[in-house]
Amino acid sequence: MLLCRLLSYQLEKGGQPVLQRLMVGKAVLLLVGAVLAIWLGSFPDGDAPAAIVTGMVLVAAMAIQNTMERIHLGSFPPTTLMTGTTTQIMVDLADLLHGVSGDPRAALTRCAGSSPPWSASPSAARRRRCSS
Repeated sequence: MLLCRLLSYQLEKGGQPVLQRLMVGKAVLLLVGAVLAIWLGSFPDGDAPAAIVTGMVLVAAMAIQNTMERIHLGSFPPTTLMTGTTTQIMVDLADLLHGVSGDPRAALTRCAGSSPPWSASPSAARRRRCSS
């Protein structure tokens, strides 16, 4: 998500259509994930390298979807619900690294406080969402 947000800045800087490029990237990753799953699957061992690579390709597509929804489709109903806090933290961190005007630290602090260690309680983190 962090890399996706930073890529968005580079695309904007170059005058590229950001949303279109992100959607194409997501579609390519979903296609690659599907091909890998069909070609390499079924995965009797979920820890096998083929299963992990296939899963991570699909996770990358999901990360693009989360970031895209949060940044570029914020006025539409959400297409992702369970990863909102983590997505917002990564977007705010990318803004901070990029030097966006305003105070992304305030948003980052607000979101980070909503799920102190992010992975300590996934079920609790799912119930919370950063307020925008």
